[in-house]
Amino acid sequence: MDSLRCAVWFAAVILALWPLGAAAGDDAARESPRGVRACWPGYRGPNHDGTSDEVVKLGDDAPRLLWQQKIATGVSSCAVVGNRLWTQGGRGKSYTVYALDTADGDILWQRRLTASPGNVIVIKGTKASGKNRKEVEHEEKVYGMGLVCGTPCFSDGKVYTYGVSADLHCLSADTGEIIWHRALMADLPARSHHYGYCCSPMVVNGLVIVPISLATPPKGAFRGEDEGLVIRGGIVMAFDAETGKEVWRNEMGACGWSTSTFAQLDGRDTIIHYSGTLVVGMDPKTGKTLWHYDPLAAGLCLKGKEAAEVGAGATVVGSRVLFPSHAYRTTICIEVADGRAEHKWTTDAGNHFLNGAVHDGVWVTAACGKGGKTRDTLYGIDIQTGEVLWTEALRRREDTRRRSGCRGDGLMIAGDTLALITSSGEVILGRVSRKGLERLACIEIENRKKHASAGHGLHTPPVLTGNRLYVRVGENIYAYSTEGKTRTSETGLD
Repeated sequence: MDSLRCAVWFAAVILALWPLGAAAGDDAARESPRGVRACWPGYRGPNHDGTSDEVVKLGDDAPRLLWQQKIATGVSSCAVVGNRLWTQGGRGKSYTVYALDTADGDILWQRRLTASPGNVIVIKGTKASGKNRKEVEHEEKVYGMGLVCGTPCFSDGKVYTYGVSADLHCLSADTGEIIWHRALMADLPARSHHYGYCCSPMVVNGLVIVPISLATPPKGAFRGEDEGLVIRGGIVMAFDAETGKEVWRNEMGACGWSTSTFAQLDGRDTIIHYSGTLVVGMDPKTGKTLWHYDPLAAGLCLKGKEAAEVGAGATVVGSRVLFPSHAYRTTICIEVADGRAEHKWTTDAGNHFLNGAVHDGVWVTAACGKGGKTRDTLYGIDIQTGEVLWTEALRRREDTRRRSGCRGDGLMIAGDTLALITSSGEVILGRVSRKGLERLACIEIENRKKHASAGHGLHTPPVLTGNRLYVRVGENIYAYSTEGKTRTSETGLD
């Protein structure tokens, strides 16, 4: 299935970009070095689960730096198809979408977009520090609060982006020209929240899928507290990928931080969305609810604001759906069959910021674990039983500063090769199995201690595709060859 999806994506970029005749389009249509097809069309890859079936063979001197490109800061990952890479960066009232040439990192085009004004909300925060630290309330227009987090999605010659103020854009992948735009903050109207909308758009079956929070919540759509970190009135919406016209909406509840996923589940195509208090399976054509699971009612989530503080989405493996609970505490597994969802296990290893991935029946997640007491630890968990098969410490010994949470550890898996960025500012490549992690290579990011202290720049999952490793850290994108014996640059390495 994964190989077929990659072939379809690559055929799409050939058909969409090659006839245009522009130099940038011709470059994007060519294959990656040595004929390897690069295929990572959006957040979590071609299969929407953080994995691909690409075989990675590291050269003796790999990975080696090919290029470094500076763009606007952000936490967005990369979409890569053929010889083209798309990402975005910025914060506050504007942000920029970029198209890069993967051969040398040159910026082929950039499109600056304006964020829609957010409504004013009350944010609880702190003032001063130490003994003088106290909680205060202040008002913010939310579009000014957070970095751009969503990852662009490529489909059929177009790139789709979702901004912090719920601006959904469709751009030409070749030129960056705006094809259509939905300002959902005003159109619905929608509601702002603390970090802004951090999820990524997903394109399936000609539809663009995004979650949104309505200004006037549907009855019974939310059961938590109304605070700045909580998203009220969440729904999932589908828009026609060609026109931007609304096709359907599901009002069971959604989170503006987590990205939906798509899989074959219970014998049919299913869109799955996790809100922090509810997991919902939907019909992609109509948006109709097929099944749902309520971990809050089952006593598996805390009540109150922490119940909705979730940025990671669900992951589907066979008939099972894996998702984090809240506040670093647990991972929950349910099984879906005959239109019903049943709880299978819960384990004390979870990360509500970032998604894990599955290989060989093992859920690999960079979890904080056991209520946050064990931080920066990689877990290998049996997806059938929930048993922790192995753990791997990720933080460097000299990095003793205690952080408020997992400030790194975004990951993906290509074949059996894990690519992970740690909160210490390192990128680890290794083979994963039921026995553990075999480390193959380690890259130390430029100014890693500075990034490790700031934290937010280390959330972004790397992308490993087409014999290349792409790493986004704040305002920099680094490209490495996994083949070895390539031209190098001193830029980007300590």
